[in-house]
Amino acid sequence: MFNKTDKKYLYWIIESYLSDKITGESFCNAFYESYDLEINLCCLSEAEQRIFDELNAVVGRYSRFKEDLHLHPGVYFNDEQLRTAVQKAKDKLPFEFGLEKYAIRFLCSFFNLYSAYISKVEINNEKIKGVICYEYDEQTQEFLWDYPMDKRIKNAIGFLDFVNKHQLNQGEVLKTSKEGLIGLLQNEGWTGDNSIETMDFVLNLNIQMIDEGFVTDRFTIHF
Repeated sequence: MFNKTDKKYLYWIIESYLSDKITGESFCNAFYESYDLEINLCCLSEAEQRIFDELNAVVGRYSRFKEDLHLHPGVYFNDEQLRTAVQKAKDKLPFEFGLEKYAIRFLCSFFNLYSAYISKVEINNEKIKGVICYEYDEQTQEFLWDYPMDKRIKNAIGFLDFVNKHQLNQGEVLKTSKEGLIGLLQNEGWTGDNSIETMDFVLNLNIQMIDEGFVTDRFTIHF
């Protein structure tokens, strides 16, 4: 159980409601007491505050009474609309619901392409910073990733592991063409759209190299 001033309380009541441990009315009361009255908004990221604001607009007009819904159509939200809004909020907050670990796993696969491993890492809000060590000469490099709240990270892990397994890269350079790589992925059961979306995610990464506190370059993957 979390204190109502802790943002983890909001995540806890979302999970409790969606797993039918509390009613819609109890959820709305708890959300109001925490988000509107107790929590310090400074402890929320911009993304969290935006998502919780959207949910709050529904929570504030939820009613379990059929009379309200009938007499004031379009004013109040019913149980089904509340559940949809809460599920939508959860889907937009993936890292607090288990996907944050995939961000670290993704970086491990990503830096494998560089023949490097992560020797130090820390997560702060939506940023991951750390140090990698190159296997061939033991030199180190600091990095910073302002990672996106994007579920494609999970597919991107499979993509990078596929590239590593079949030795389709030389460092940051992919040795096959984009069309050829899509064909290889489809042979493994990937759909064309999934291949393209995941590839676009990987090719547009912005993982920064940090030297003496300054951004000096970025890690990329390209053809």
